[in-house]
Amino acid sequence: MLAALLGTEREYVRDRTLEGHESARARGKAIGGAAVTDEPMLSTALHLRDHDQQSAT
Repeated sequence: MLAALLGTEREYVRDRTLEGHESARARGKAIGGAAVTDEPMLSTALHLRDHDQQSAT
């Protein structure tokens, strides 16, 4: 019974989160990480991603 209650709660939280994202998008807010705006920023992001992947293994 507890598992069913937790599953219902999880769905409720998920639905509310999605509604919040839709509402924010409708107001012009960005959802997610920072947008890559130029070539130096892309280069830095790729370098940091590669560094994180190497240190994680």
